[in-house]
Amino acid sequence: MKVLEKKIRIEGTVMPWHQFARWAIQNGWLPYKKENATTRYEKNSKKSRTEYRLQKGGLYYKVSKTVFDFASYLAGKDPCCFSLAEEERPAAEPPDHRR
Repeated sequence: MKVLEKKIRIEGTVMPWHQFARWAIQNGWLPYKKENATTRYEKNSKKSRTEYRLQKGGLYYKVSKTVFDFASYLAGKDPCCFSLAEEERPAAEPPDHRR
C-alpha cells in the first residue's frame, strides 16, 4: 500500500510508515482508537471524528487508519479491541509528539 511507503521523520530518523509501525509495536506502543475526538479548533463542532493513535503511557502518535490497521495486525489483535474506555482515558490530552 502506498500509504505505508510514505516517509515519516521520528526522532531524527526518516523511515516509511510500515517500518515505524513495526518499531512502535516492538517498543511497546499499542494501537488505540479514540472516538469523538476534537481539536481545539473544533470544540463547537457537531461532527464526530475518530482519531487513530499508537500510544504508550501518556504519549501518542496520531496515525492514519491504514497505519492503525497495520499496527493492529502486527500486534495480533482485532482493531476494535483497542478503543479507549472512558475510565482509561488520561485526564488531560497529552501533546502530539508526531513530527
